Amino acid sequence: MSTDNEGWSYKEFIKLTITKEFLKQKLPYNNLFIFDCQSQNRKAIFDGILDASSWKPQQDEDPTVKQAFDYIYVTERDFTPKKLFTFIKKNKNKTLIFCDDEILKSQDLLNIVQNAVCKNPETGEKFVIKYQNEIDFIFQGNIIFLTEMTMYKFKRQKKYFYVCRDVMKL
Repeated sequence: MSTDNEGWSYKEFIKLTITKEFLKQKLPYNNLFIFDCQSQNRKAIFDGILDASSWKPQQDEDPTVKQAFDYIYVTERDFTPKKLFTFIKKNKNKTLIFCDDEILKSQDLLNIVQNAVCKNPETGEKFVIKYQNEIDFIFQGNIIFLTEMTMYKFKRQKKYFYVCRDVMKL
C-alpha cells in the first residue's frame, strides 16, 4: 500500500516500528502516518501491538506527578494553535500518537504539525516550531497519526505536500 513499508505486511511493519524503535532509527523519516485506519481493523491491530510492546504510556496528565513514559495517546479534538504548540513543546522528546485527524483540517494547526515533522530539504535539519510571541523550539520526538483518510486522498491535497514528503506512510 505504501512505498515506505519495504514489502512488509501492515502488521509486520507496525510490530517492527514499535518493538524495534524503528522510528528513531530509520532516517530521514521519524514520523508515521497510518491511513485508512478503520479499514481491515488497522487501528485495532496498531493498538494491540502497542499494548503488547514495552513502550510505556503516559498514565497521569498532572505535571506534578513524576513518571517515566514513552508515548502519549492523544484523543483530544479541541486544539487551538496555542494549545497544540504548548502541548507539542511540553512533550518535545516523546512519541505523540494522534488518533484523530481533526488537527490536519485547520491550516493553523497543520502549520505547527508540519514544523514538527518536516525537515529542510537542503540541510536535513528539523524546522523550528514558532507560534506568535512564544519561545520557539525544535521537536525531537516522533509523531504517529492514525487517520481515516486514504493515502490517495491525502497525497492529492496540496496543503499536505510537505508532510507527504517528510513522513513514512502506511
